[in-house]
Amino acid sequence: MTSRPSVWAMTSDLVVEGLRLVQIRAADGGAVLCFAVEYFNGRELVKRTLSAFAARLSRIPAVGALDAACFELLCHEDEIYRAMCVGMRVLSGADASAAQLRHKLRTKGFSEELAAKVSALLEARGYVNEERGALFECEKELRRLRGDRRILAELRAKGYGDKALAAVRERLAEEDGAARCRALLRKKRITVPGDPKELNKLIAALVRYGYTSSEIRRALQVEIEEFEV
Repeated sequence: MTSRPSVWAMTSDLVVEGLRLVQIRAADGGAVLCFAVEYFNGRELVKRTLSAFAARLSRIPAVGALDAACFELLCHEDEIYRAMCVGMRVLSGADASAAQLRHKLRTKGFSEELAAKVSALLEARGYVNEERGALFECEKELRRLRGDRRILAELRAKGYGDKALAAVRERLAEEDGAARCRALLRKKRITVPGDPKELNKLIAALVRYGYTSSEIRRALQVEIEEFEV
């Protein structure tokens, strides 16, 4: 087995003696190997089961005495396995950006380094589809009648990259921003105020929703013309 970054901190408070690999069993059709390990912490016998993806192991240790380096490696692979399982559960609920996935793994107690590594592994395996996730978020924001600028800003804040944002811009190019702005005004039953101060407040609010001055001007103009008719 190749050496990996130290995870001995997992057992740094223990005095580990008599390391033994008691049993190996396969799970998930052989994709996962579960290692039953025993060792003494002082006088106490500790039993642990460590899981690892079979494809990540260059060799499988033999049942019997287990050296510290191999135990350390299995601990590290067990962490990766657990983080991968959590990551896949997160992504099964909804698509997320790589940054969102890293954040969620961190909130589950995994280290920043491990969260980044697992996020990259899941992305390489095709579980993280930022374009699909960004477009899904875009559709939600469109239903909320947000302007393009607000939608793109929200997606940037969620960590979506340039390629995903380009797909969103392409989708937004199909939309009529002024018409969406008008739909927002009608949904909120807002009429165009005659008072200049109130009008400026309305325009400022629409800007915060993500609409451009051109879109706002066109939307308000249509509303005024229809009101006059």
